[in-house]
Amino acid sequence: MKHSLLPPISKWFYVFLAYCALLHIIYFITEPFSFRFNPKWYFLPDYAYHENFWTNIWHLHNNPPLVNILHGLVVRSGLPIYITYAIFYSCMHLTASYWMYRLIQKINVPHPLLWMFLFMGNPLHIYWFHHYYYPAILFFFSSAILYILFVSSLKKYSQYIITVCILVLMSMTRASYHPFWIILVLIPFLQKIPHTVWLKGLLPLLIPLSWYTKNYYQYGFWGSSSWFGQNISGHIAPERIKQSPDIGAIARFQLTPTYKAFINENDALIKKYKHIRFLNDTNTLHNVRMIHISNMYKKSTLKHLSVKHSVITVVYGIFSYFGSPLCDEMYNRGNQFLQWNNTWLIDWFDLPNIHIYSTNGKFSILRLSWYLPLFVISVIWQIIQWKNQSPMMHFILLWLIIISIIYCTVDPNEAQRMRYEVEPLFYFITILTFKNLFQKNNLLKLH
Repeated sequence: MKHSLLPPISKWFYVFLAYCALLHIIYFITEPFSFRFNPKWYFLPDYAYHENFWTNIWHLHNNPPLVNILHGLVVRSGLPIYITYAIFYSCMHLTASYWMYRLIQKINVPHPLLWMFLFMGNPLHIYWFHHYYYPAILFFFSSAILYILFVSSLKKYSQYIITVCILVLMSMTRASYHPFWIILVLIPFLQKIPHTVWLKGLLPLLIPLSWYTKNYYQYGFWGSSSWFGQNISGHIAPERIKQSPDIGAIARFQLTPTYKAFINENDALIKKYKHIRFLNDTNTLHNVRMIHISNMYKKSTLKHLSVKHSVITVVYGIFSYFGSPLCDEMYNRGNQFLQWNNTWLIDWFDLPNIHIYSTNGKFSILRLSWYLPLFVISVIWQIIQWKNQSPMMHFILLWLIIISIIYCTVDPNEAQRMRYEVEPLFYFITILTFKNLFQKNNLLKLH
């Protein structure tokens, strides 16, 4: 792809790529012993990729289909799964690294390779490309959009169309990328292209909207994920249901036998799909009974909602969102008030985490990292400069603001993993802010 005039690629960039490739090899050697394509969550049970594959894809309800389509094609091809994924995801990371390097050169900030090592060379950052599902895929898509908008020399219309198509792929990968807010963040493009062209460019969004409609006619909900009720159940105030036989008192995302008392096997939806094996498998959350269970969690959340508890939950979500993805409560169960992550992985930005107890008395941690001041200050600074920003910067900022609000509020317990999907945007904003604040002639206006 042609791009505007940039400095030549430094030989040290190839050294950086070699460093990344070495880490990929190390993670590939160790990862098969810890990573599993767990059919409880996102992936279908193995038999569903061999028996009636496309019928099973058509009946997915808990997540958009793209990840399972890709995984099914790999499984059905007979290729060695781990090697195929390791090569594919490693190549995605190296390609995204090239795009980020070119973007940093375009920003014209000093020492681009130092920034590359700081962000794209972070060992934990690279490790996440060996979690073979949607976070790394969305990271790759986010990087592609940055390159298309700020580095390539494509015409504005082509940039817009490609951006919309990538966002559609993201919508078919992750339920949080709803077409309605995608349309909202695309509004700044109206300053660059005619209204009629802008409207025609939205046509690819009919793909996820059609999937939503499919789910409505099959399962009775309009959206791409039947898990919404369980996602928001973190806002249930536990003190309000201690004495109540309420589903909200049960830990969410359990397998269906746990909810036996809440399930009516004569339900019309269960009878309708009793012939589809994976929709009746008790070892996976793809089970059709989870739709009713999730709806019950939604009702319980609305019934037991507490403003105070929700505020605490959102604050916790903010720290989680800007915490290290390295931090996982299952690996950090010490009793110290401040504790470092006790895994063998490394994150340049990690800080000791605060050991706390949640309102229901269970163990929890407040994630601390340098991401919080670094990313938040950078975004705030760019928002302050809104009037001087280009429409494309408005698009990036709107995208970051909306997706951050979603992840800090809807399912705050796993927000740090979700931030990884848009980290390229945070990298870009942070480097640009450094350029604006600390360099002379700093009024850099990108497109």
